[in-house]
Amino acid sequence: MKIILIRHGATESNLRRCYLGSTDQPLLPESAALLASRSYPEAVWIAVSPMLRCRQTAEIIYGSEYHVYEGLKECDFGEFENKNHRELSEDPRYQKWLASGGELPFPGGEDPAAFAKRVRDAFLRAAEDAAGETMAVVAHGGTFMALSREFMQLREGEEFLFHSVKNGGGLECEWTDGRLAILRRIY
Repeated sequence: MKIILIRHGATESNLRRCYLGSTDQPLLPESAALLASRSYPEAVWIAVSPMLRCRQTAEIIYGSEYHVYEGLKECDFGEFENKNHRELSEDPRYQKWLASGGELPFPGGEDPAAFAKRVRDAFLRAAEDAAGETMAVVAHGGTFMALSREFMQLREGEEFLFHSVKNGGGLECEWTDGRLAILRRIY
C-alpha cells in the first residue's frame, strides 16, 4: 500500500521557527498559493490532522473529501508553544528538556511517549480504514517524526528526518508488513 506523508503548508509561527502544536493557525496566503501550484501524488484515502493548517493543505491538494483523525494532531508543547529556540534559550526548563533528548514532558503540555502512542494508534486506524488504497496523510513534522521512529528502519541520526522536510513537502512511502519504506521525497 502506498502512503504519502505531506507536511502542512507554512504558517506565521513556522516562519518564526516556533514550536507550533495546539495553536490553530491558518496557512499563509503565499504558502496556499505555492501548494496550489504544485502537483502531488494521487491518493484515494486522505487522512488529516484536525488542525486548520492541515485541513487547508488537504483541501488545496486533494479537495474537500478527507477524513479527520484527532490522533494525528501535533504534540501539545505546553508552555513552549509559539516560542522559538532563541526565546526559550535562557529557560532552565527548556535546557532540561533539551538535555533529555526531548524525552521529558513539555511543561504544561504533552508527554512525548503519550504523543507517540496517540499518533501510532491514529495512523494504524487510518491505514485500516484506507483498506489497501493509496493513502495521503496530511499532518505535522512532529507527527511524522513519531511515525518514522515507530515504523521506519532508521539509521542513527535519521530520527530528525522530518526537520528537513519543508512545509508542503513530504515523502512517498510503501507500507508493507507494518513498516514504512521511503520511495521518494516530494518537494
